[in-house]
Amino acid sequence: MSLLLHVILLTQVQSWRTQNEQVEKFRARLRQVPRFEPKRLLSTKPTNIPAQRMQYRRQEAHAAERPELAAELPQTPLLTPPELAQVLRRFTVAAKADTFSPKASQRQAERAMSASSALRDSLRGESLDLLRVEDLAAAGNRPAVILIDPTSQRDVTGFVTLRRVRTHGAGGGRGGLDVLARHMRDHTRLLVQVDPNPTDLFLSPALLNDPIHFFIAGGGLNLIGDEPRWQLSEREKEMLRGYIQGGGLLFIEGGNLFLRDAVRILQEIVGAAGGMRPLPPTHPVYHAFYQFDSGFPSEVKSTYSMLESRPTSWIYPIRGPDEVITGAPNINPDLDDTSAPQQPPVGLWGVEYEGRLAAILSDLNMHQAWLGAWAADEASALDLQSGPKLAAGVNLLVYALTRDGGKAVRRALPAWMTKRPVTKPTAAIDDTTRADVEIGFDESLYDDLAGAVGVVVAPLGSSFGPGSVRISVGGHQVELFRDDVQGVLLNNLPAGDHWVEVTWQGKTEAVLVHIDGGQVATVTVSVQRLAMIKRIVVQVQSDVVGYADWLRTFDDLMIEEIFLEGEQIFAE
Repeated sequence: MSLLLHVILLTQVQSWRTQNEQVEKFRARLRQVPRFEPKRLLSTKPTNIPAQRMQYRRQEAHAAERPELAAELPQTPLLTPPELAQVLRRFTVAAKADTFSPKASQRQAERAMSASSALRDSLRGESLDLLRVEDLAAAGNRPAVILIDPTSQRDVTGFVTLRRVRTHGAGGGRGGLDVLARHMRDHTRLLVQVDPNPTDLFLSPALLNDPIHFFIAGGGLNLIGDEPRWQLSEREKEMLRGYIQGGGLLFIEGGNLFLRDAVRILQEIVGAAGGMRPLPPTHPVYHAFYQFDSGFPSEVKSTYSMLESRPTSWIYPIRGPDEVITGAPNINPDLDDTSAPQQPPVGLWGVEYEGRLAAILSDLNMHQAWLGAWAADEASALDLQSGPKLAAGVNLLVYALTRDGGKAVRRALPAWMTKRPVTKPTAAIDDTTRADVEIGFDESLYDDLAGAVGVVVAPLGSSFGPGSVRISVGGHQVELFRDDVQGVLLNNLPAGDHWVEVTWQGKTEAVLVHIDGGQVATVTVSVQRLAMIKRIVVQVQSDVVGYADWLRTFDDLMIEEIFLEGEQIFAE
């Protein structure tokens, strides 16, 4: 027993000495603050060197003294160039007849133009640093390009060209889209323009690249007969099926009977891969630009309970002859029966394809309200409805441009438009008090800056080894799986006291660390063993240094640097 106690005592003393040595080594490193030592030059008195003065004297050679100058040189006969066996043909630079002959000029000019265009596109790449939105829109290469600002929902920038398609019974909103485009140019940062040339029938492959298409009842070609209210050929249905599968979005608006036929056509196009249900107020279309927490104007979302959990189906609330919705007639009022009393609208319903929104059905008469913006009398009832429904149209178009999987080209902001993150201070600074020069600089001004924690394995030069190490600090959790890592630097931590919990080799220890703004606190992790018993020791070093000085101090170690963002981060 005495021998065992002596062994334990000696082991503890040796461990204590080793631990103190490691602490001193870390302290010595952290206290080696780099200093700038200017090189001092010796101040010597300048020496005045007299200016050199030289005089040039010309000497003439005399023939008597230099007889070789008086002798005449032998005459060397001139060489005549030989005649060439083949006379070269004269030509003019950059105007050779065989290069720009009438037969090949057109073909070579087209090839040269295509080569220069390809070179220009390759050099331009995906950067918008030197381009404006107006320039991209004028180029006409893409129908829509969107620059999304992650710091502001309403600062979305870009352009879109809307095409009007006319089908039998439905069209692309003649006049209403022009009003919406003008409204968005005046109240948003989007350049919206409408193609003045409408397209008859949905058959052009160029229509597949547009982010959204509008089909308004009564604004298209004449119907072939009286029924159905919306008529598409089989080829048009195939084109619409490819458009929906590629991420396109349809906005279909009309009366109750028109929407009945639209649902039948969409069910035939989408098939078993889709369904339909009312859009809940939490859908992104209600919050894309403006906030419509209760739905768009004239919607009554409380009629349908639990919209988020309602399963999809192809059952649309078709009303009977005495329940036809007549709240706002379409472009052609004769399409629906308007003799029945006014009923509340059904609202927006969405048609989904493989879990993605493919079409929006509307009986809100938004397009008719957009047309009402042309009215000169602002006090009219129709004009009073135009403002809110124009705002709803802005949300509809912004959602179509910014949604995931859409047709619009989404790009990040260029460097000259990127904003710096704005951090509001928690407390106002009292400008009436001045810092005393003798007291020193007020270090509390750095509290709003982010700090960091460096976790380094002791002794110096050791690594975490096989297995994983998990570090939890400030609500973040980082797990490393690299064997060669000798330390980790966790950035973007707020100033204050934080518990740092380290799980390594099956053991967990925690320590309280104080972090100063703009500084790095160092925590050392080591393993102590006593026979078959082992434990990890986590210690906080008293010296705190800046970010650049800390990296320079441990530049000989393999340090994994992680910038913490969000709730939880796992790094491999």
